[in-house]
Amino acid sequence: MGVGNSYAGIDEYAVSLVKHKAYILAGQVGFTKADREDLEQSMILELLLRLPGFNPQRAQKDTFITMVIEHAVLKIIEKQIAGIRDYRLCGGSLNDYLEDEEGNRIERIERMSEDEYFRRICGQIRSRQDQVEFAIDLERIIAELPLELRSLCERLEGRNYQ
Repeated sequence: MGVGNSYAGIDEYAVSLVKHKAYILAGQVGFTKADREDLEQSMILELLLRLPGFNPQRAQKDTFITMVIEHAVLKIIEKQIAGIRDYRLCGGSLNDYLEDEEGNRIERIERMSEDEYFRRICGQIRSRQDQVEFAIDLERIIAELPLELRSLCERLEGRNYQ
């Protein structure tokens, strides 16, 4: 494994399987070669956490290791493509240079609307206009509530209702 990784005392089969799986994952699902050591460490950590649960009466050790590593790989992939981390949604850095209509180089962030910026950075879905309209509607609805419910809503003020 990498210069910084040391897996002394860990089953040789496990280490070779982890190396192989990390090699395959690097270059796929948004991972790069630079991610290999991190991928290896994630898989080894999962194995070390689950190893105390190994029961030799239920399976051979290599089978157990394989199942744990396969499960770890699935979790890594699932996490990589989940929601805001989904590498497929990333269109590049906000600091990438693009050309405008006149051929001038400008940063991507300069061409982006405020709504698009917040959607990319914060996962915010509503436009500014929608947020204002939502706040007005919410205020109107709260005003029509009985006093005790209105009091509850005032205590919840400042919470995010997106």
